[in-house]
Amino acid sequence: MNPFLEASDSDLVKFLRDGEPKALEAIYRRYASPLYAFAHKRLGNKAECENIIQDIFESLWLRHDQLEITSLRQYLFNSVRYMAIRHFYVNRMKEK
Repeated sequence: MNPFLEASDSDLVKFLRDGEPKALEAIYRRYASPLYAFAHKRLGNKAECENIIQDIFESLWLRHDQLEITSLRQYLFNSVRYMAIRHFYVNRMKEK
């Protein structure tokens, strides 16, 4: 069992900054599903939503030692919102 699953968001961010992969796993287990639902509501495309969620968590891990997150939930949902907007912009540019 992963003891990080019971940790608070702020503790998970601290553990993540320290490079603890189990913290990323706990964040993923806690937020992947609601983030996917949030993305799907905006995009409606399963594959694109999965890609966005994967990109966000990959970025979170790659930049773990540089993160300055005060609210993990807000950070993650804002990231999905930004990626959805970017998706619409890129697709619109492709159409032109």
